[in-house]
Amino acid sequence: MFTDIMVAVQYFLDGQYTWFGLTSAWVVCPFLIIQVFSLRWLVADGKLQGCSAWLKHSLHCQPMERYITTFRTGLKAIKSTDDQLLQDYFYMQNDVCMLRLFEAFLESAPQLCLQLYIMLCTDHMHWLTGVSALISLIALGWAVATYTHALRRAYKQEYRVQCPALILQTFWHISMTAARIAAIVAFASVFKAWVFIAIGLHWALMTAWVIAQRTDFCPSRMEEIFFDAVMGLIYCFSFLNLKEGPTRMRMVIYYAVILIENIILVSIWYPFRLRHVWYNQLLISVVFVAFAFGECLAYI
Repeated sequence: MFTDIMVAVQYFLDGQYTWFGLTSAWVVCPFLIIQVFSLRWLVADGKLQGCSAWLKHSLHCQPMERYITTFRTGLKAIKSTDDQLLQDYFYMQNDVCMLRLFEAFLESAPQLCLQLYIMLCTDHMHWLTGVSALISLIALGWAVATYTHALRRAYKQEYRVQCPALILQTFWHISMTAARIAAIVAFASVFKAWVFIAIGLHWALMTAWVIAQRTDFCPSRMEEIFFDAVMGLIYCFSFLNLKEGPTRMRMVIYYAVILIENIILVSIWYPFRLRHVWYNQLLISVVFVAFAFGECLAYI
């Protein structure tokens, strides 16, 4: 988020108010959605009591306090022999990782698309924009990998995190997300706002698919539908397992759909692409090479 704010400030100082507004919007809106989920979890846990708790949340300090509390609980769990304390830490870590996942895919993914789109439209890359884009891509892969491992640690007592597996999974999601974003940005570089129709259709399809899986993360049906809609947005970029049981078939179906969509987006873009620009071959290479590399990592 910090680098995105710096990029927004740079656009404002340069007088590029359209890019400033869009960049700022993709910082503020995801942050508010994260606040809603954090607030709901606090209410469900009975922890949002008293004026101080409401004040902290109003000042948007609650997510940071959640991080600090989780860290302190982890330190206590290391020194303690109480298995319940360790399990509480795993559950808290799972909530923190889910908030980080929301932040990554509701902010970092759109920001990455936007910043790459700006680079292509202006044919200019400011070093700050490049750094922000790289950090966003790494954050996406790391967010999915850490959430997946946190979920397993919370609900599978025999599960132990293995660093090589975590690193491989991070690179897997970085590769698949890079391929997806490259296809989206390529299409947007020519067809502009039409990209929102393509993404909107995919989001509606993925949301319906998630609802059909009958997830049970929220206490009420309406909250569950809202949660599924947010998951549908994440599914615009990356696969995330939301149900217990075998995941291979769901993953194969998801990435088959993504591959077909990527091919369609690139195929529509290619005849209308700008000629003799440096990024054409790069975009095509990222779409297909990164996807193939990610698929290889998925089966290691």
